Amino acid sequence: MTPTDAQTFWISEKIPNDQLLLYCFDGQSQSIDELRRSAVERASLIPDLNVRIRESPWHLDYPVWEPMPVDASLVRVHELTDDSWISCIQGIEKLLENHVDPRESPWALHLFHGVTGVPRCSGPALIAVLQVAHSLADGKRASAIARQLFSPQPPAQQKTDVRRSGSAEILGRAALRLPGQLVSLFRDGRAGHRAQLQLQADTESGVVAPQAASRPKVR
Repeated sequence: MTPTDAQTFWISEKIPNDQLLLYCFDGQSQSIDELRRSAVERASLIPDLNVRIRESPWHLDYPVWEPMPVDASLVRVHELTDDSWISCIQGIEKLLENHVDPRESPWALHLFHGVTGVPRCSGPALIAVLQVAHSLADGKRASAIARQLFSPQPPAQQKTDVRRSGSAEILGRAALRLPGQLVSLFRDGRAGHRAQLQLQADTESGVVAPQAASRPKVR
């Protein structure tokens, strides 16, 4: 994983940052079981939906992506107390209480079928909510994944270099990178300290405007 993605993953354990992408499909010609089976088959062809996080032993290195099989448990059908749009929205709100664990799967697809009163839909609609961990994809990339999942055209065949690694291999790579990482840490730390001193001097001399005062907290 890149340092940025790793940081996003670690932060998510304290501050959940799942993204929920909601799509409405007017009309539903297939049964929900057929739609679920089709979504599982489609997801298995998309490389970004076939990986999960594996943490480095003793956290000696950044986590890595490893292959993950796509199965039916990742496409979840939700039954509503009634078929109204308001009831669907309330069901979607409950999804915020259950976050994906990227070590098990960084995504899940939620389906609400036969929903009535959906804005801009002429009849009962299928509501699909793609839940994605931010460490897997940001908003733009998550939208691209959803486009592959829901597009009428089949996903383009893509190769992935993600493979399963043993603990010994992960630790070996961490040991090889450690000296360079320590050098970079001290070099970047010194550069950051010099930049902070320069900013302080420029602020005191009036070259740079001082930081604006904080706004008082409001409800």
